Amino acid sequence: MSSDNSRAGRYETSEIKVLIDDWECDVVNVSASGLLLYSEYLNFESGNSLQFTIIFPTSMRPANIVMNGKVVRAGKDEFAIQNITPAVTWERLLAKHLRDLAS
Repeated sequence: MSSDNSRAGRYETSEIKVLIDDWECDVVNVSASGLLLYSEYLNFESGNSLQFTIIFPTSMRPANIVMNGKVVRAGKDEFAIQNITPAVTWERLLAKHLRDLAS
């Protein structure tokens, strides 16, 4: 992630799914500031803006959160996205999910 967000805690969680253009990406790790994703099929360059859907587990049913982000680091099969919006919703859901996992 960018240097501003380098201190954000990163968490591994297999329950969160990410879709970009109907392709599911593997989540390497997540933080309040962004995502590190893996995909053999999608390629992005740093600076690309994109829209993606996070499929997030909740107690009732999965929540689909459509977000906009910017690719801040790109490699052969991995790329990091810095979340832009809706950051408050994402941060709240991620914090609750991590608390539930800890209990």
